[in-house]
Amino acid sequence: MTTIRNGTGITAVQRTQDARVAGEPSGPGFDRPYENPLLPQISTLTLAAQADVSDEIVADQVWSITLTDPDGVAYLTLYTVTTADNTAGTDGAGLAHMATRLAAALEANGELVNIVSASAAGAVITITWLHPNRGTWTVAAVCAPAAAETVLLATAATSQTAGGSTLPMARVVAMRAPATGGLRRAGLPSALTDILAGVALRDITQVRLYDTTLAAVDTYPAGSMVGVREEGDVHVTNTSSTAAAIGDPVHVVIATTGGDLLGEVRPDRDGTADVWTITPSAANAAVYGLSIHFPAWEDQPAMTFVVPPVTSDGSATATEIVTLLAASIATVSELPALLTTSGTTTLVLTGDQEGRPFTVYDAAEAGTYTSITHTTTAAAYTMLAHRWRWVRPAASAAVGTIRIAR
Repeated sequence: MTTIRNGTGITAVQRTQDARVAGEPSGPGFDRPYENPLLPQISTLTLAAQADVSDEIVADQVWSITLTDPDGVAYLTLYTVTTADNTAGTDGAGLAHMATRLAAALEANGELVNIVSASAAGAVITITWLHPNRGTWTVAAVCAPAAAETVLLATAATSQTAGGSTLPMARVVAMRAPATGGLRRAGLPSALTDILAGVALRDITQVRLYDTTLAAVDTYPAGSMVGVREEGDVHVTNTSSTAAAIGDPVHVVIATTGGDLLGEVRPDRDGTADVWTITPSAANAAVYGLSIHFPAWEDQPAMTFVVPPVTSDGSATATEIVTLLAASIATVSELPALLTTSGTTTLVLTGDQEGRPFTVYDAAEAGTYTSITHTTTAAAYTMLAHRWRWVRPAASAAVGTIRIAR
């Protein structure tokens, strides 16, 4: 038997601890309840003008914002432009002034107290619903009567949909900022700066809600509690085409660009490599040098390499100089493991670690370069989970076991 926290209380259910099903814990560990929150709607209105704003902000214009709830009830907020508004300035300054006035009008509307809050930044008004259970509202704005030049209130955009989203079981989750005084919140990781919480455990009571006649699904609904293994062993699926061996690092998917899903795990990195293209300016008997800098990244320190300078002959060509530079780079013991050289009349340096950036500089020798170009910027689709390791091997698309350590 094992104890599971769910959305309605705590219960005990029969559970096979080592079934090797993704999302099942393996042995003892530390599990903590997290919240998969219901989210309130957040919408924005962006003010835009066709030309000089001071000509378009005219006294006695009436600006209105209408918020309509799911039942069709409309809440109208009005603001009448004053002469003082017309002197707020032109272009961006005038739009920012009006956005501030309209946001304040929304805040002052007694009908919207405890429903929304509003703020302005530049020409953008952000409207945030204070409660997640208000459903989906529509937002519209108009300005009348029209001035000589029309002020445009851009169509409202919804930056956060009301209700939240489901959270898949058996995926790595990241910590999200909790509500004031609330439980820890979990969400799928999507950035290198995310703090990983652990793995969302499989919990059939959470999705069946005690009704065993319902088919089990693999997600936690918005508003439910999520059991997260923060320390210990847990079974997961290896999403990589490379098999995971015991002792391999754990890389967590943070971008779907590579074809994997957020929060899935693999033993290897995924992403695109950094690429630099160096075009030498051929000169006879000239000295050419490069330095290459790798910033600190994942568990690796920052490193700077000075490539031993090379000297062109008396009938220099770009091909000769590229060949000399590639050979010189190969003599630096660490560099061949970090990048690959290619090219004939141009030297192409391609990083060997997906997602890791580096920078190439002219080492200020007499020989010069027509260009040193950052051809492709590295993009990381995964992040390293520090101190996590595979403790049971897994072939591609198979279930293995990882150990979460702090």
